Amino acid sequence: MKVLAPEILKLIKSRTTTRVYSEKRVAQSVIAKIVDSGIWGPSILAVGFQPWKFLVIENKRTIQDVARILKKKADSAGIGANIILRVSAKVFQTADFLIVVYNDRSFRKFMNRFRKSYQIMADKAELSAISAAIQNMLLTAESLGVGGCWHDSPVVCEKEINALLQKKEPMVAILTFGYPLHKGRRKPRKAIDEAREYYYEKV
Repeated sequence: MKVLAPEILKLIKSRTTTRVYSEKRVAQSVIAKIVDSGIWGPSILAVGFQPWKFLVIENKRTIQDVARILKKKADSAGIGANIILRVSAKVFQTADFLIVVYNDRSFRKFMNRFRKSYQIMADKAELSAISAAIQNMLLTAESLGVGGCWHDSPVVCEKEINALLQKKEPMVAILTFGYPLHKGRRKPRKAIDEAREYYYEKV
């Protein structure tokens, strides 16, 4: 069944970030659909490198342990970083589950045989592909009535969080999910002419 463009745009524009979650649990079948949508993000090159790895955490104690790591880091950070880390930690405290997003570096490992410029391209391509996978999961969650929040700040605690989770891969982000306690609000967006440019060839 084809999804019409207006429906896709409506979903994209209506998605909001959730920072406070209810106590209602998200079913395993719903979590599986969210993760599955991430797996179907765009792969890299014709050979189809898929650099993402998703670690799903439902254990409440572990979620609170991650929040405590963020708080501890905030205590030693400057005032701006302090606020960012504490806001993220607060969101983690009510989340029903987390998805920790990792980069397996498979494409970069393949490109290490080539010159530096191709290795840099591989780094960017991996992050682009993983970001698209994250967007898939956030939109799918929204379509299922589940709220989500994309957190980049935990990467400053990567060493500590990876030690807790016994992981070694580079962390890209952590996503929090759960049923919203209340509906979020979208921030205003740039006008289309602010974001769009056209290239005109000189003749």
